[in-house]
Amino acid sequence: MGAKRVCYYQVSDPNGVQWSVVMGSITRALDAMNVDQQQATKWSTKAAILRHTNTDGFHGHGKDMYIFHSSSEPQKRYFLLRHEHVILEADTTMMAVLEKSELYKHKLSCTVEGTALLLGDYSARVAQATLLNGKFAGIVLEVEYLPVDDVLAAEPMLTAFCHTLHLGLAGLNGAAKETTDGLKGPDEGPTGPFGGTFVPIKHVYDTFGLSNQHTGKHSTLQYLYLVSALLQVLMTKPKTPR
Repeated sequence: MGAKRVCYYQVSDPNGVQWSVVMGSITRALDAMNVDQQQATKWSTKAAILRHTNTDGFHGHGKDMYIFHSSSEPQKRYFLLRHEHVILEADTTMMAVLEKSELYKHKLSCTVEGTALLLGDYSARVAQATLLNGKFAGIVLEVEYLPVDDVLAAEPMLTAFCHTLHLGLAGLNGAAKETTDGLKGPDEGPTGPFGGTFVPIKHVYDTFGLSNQHTGKHSTLQYLYLVSALLQVLMTKPKTPR
């Protein structure tokens, strides 16, 4: 497993956005980066939030449990206790144990489904995120730099990839702008379709005692913050123009 970056596509005003057009533009931009179409595969992840049945003495999300699994590791499940800053790894049998205990009840889930593409030393996974009720939650990009699993060492490579994709989207949108350092990545401004851009998920690995070597636990934390960011976007009402 290489080091990964997770992003979501953000627009300033979601009203009138044709997400199929956005996805099509992203696909074309990736195609221009020499995708190996023969290696394209289906890919998915799922993040669920469970609420403890006994919340005495806890407020807010104190006793929530987050469960994450990916088609990349089908036999593994990751359990995150945010209040305790703990991430546990287990096999699929743990889900049956958890259900029998009746200690937690389902609160929310988010499924991310799309395609995994191979581009030389990179794997790019582009997908749509949907909530349990079928509500569209956004477009997600996961980029993996395959040769290196150290998150710090891989950061410049991941940034370079995102910058190249950013320029490709800007070019398709007729708004390509070169930068001075060439490595600003997704923070360069909204120049993609419908005035959007990819926003990277910020991580706090050290808070959960994780090393710089990327593992499934790192992905669990990334997707926890991804779901939080997507929900925040859905709950934020766009300002009405005066």
